[in-house]
Amino acid sequence: MTEQGDTMPVVDGPDDEPGSVRAPRSRWSAIGKVAAGVVIAGFTVMWLYAASPWSRREPPATLDHPAYAEQAQAVCEEALRPLDDLPFASEMGSPQERAVLIDRANEVVGELIVRLRTIEPVGAHDQELVDQWLADWDEYLDNREAYADTLRAGRDEPFRVTGYDGEPLDGSMNWFTQVNLMPACATPGDV
Repeated sequence: MTEQGDTMPVVDGPDDEPGSVRAPRSRWSAIGKVAAGVVIAGFTVMWLYAASPWSRREPPATLDHPAYAEQAQAVCEEALRPLDDLPFASEMGSPQERAVLIDRANEVVGELIVRLRTIEPVGAHDQELVDQWLADWDEYLDNREAYADTLRAGRDEPFRVTGYDGEPLDGSMNWFTQVNLMPACATPGDV
C-alpha cells in the first residue's frame, strides 16, 4: 500500500491483468515520438519532391539542341571504327611496340577531332560546351602522344591523363558524352 499522495496509476485493459500497475510515460518519450514523426515526415516530403517533375533538372553539361550530339554520334561511330582492328596496347611485347601502336591509334583520334570540329553547334550555350569538350579532346590527344613518346624512350610507365580538381580529364569528357546521348564519342579504352 502507498502513502497518501503517492499514487501509482492502475490500468485495467484487455492486455493487462486486472489491477496491474504501469509506470507513467516520461516527457522524453513523448518528445522522442514527435521527433521521429517529424523525421519520417521530412523523408517522405524529400522523396516525394525527388520523384516529382519539379526536381527534374538537366546536368550542366547538357546541350540545349540535340543536333550536334546526333551528328557527333554518327561521326564518332565511323571515325573510331578503325581502332576496333588494332590490338590493345597492353598486348604488345615491348614499350617501343606499344608506342608504334599508340601512334597509329593517335592518328585515328586526331582525325576524329578534326571531323568533330566541322559540326556546327546550335546557339552560344552549345558552342561554349562543345568548344570546351573539343579543347579537352586536344589535351587528351596530347596526353596520348606524350605517352607514346615515353614508351618510345623505353620507359614502361602507366598512361596518365591530365586532371582538373583531382579528376582525370577523360572522366568529364565521357560524362559529356553520356548526358548528351553520344556514347560512341567516349574516349577510347585502347591504351
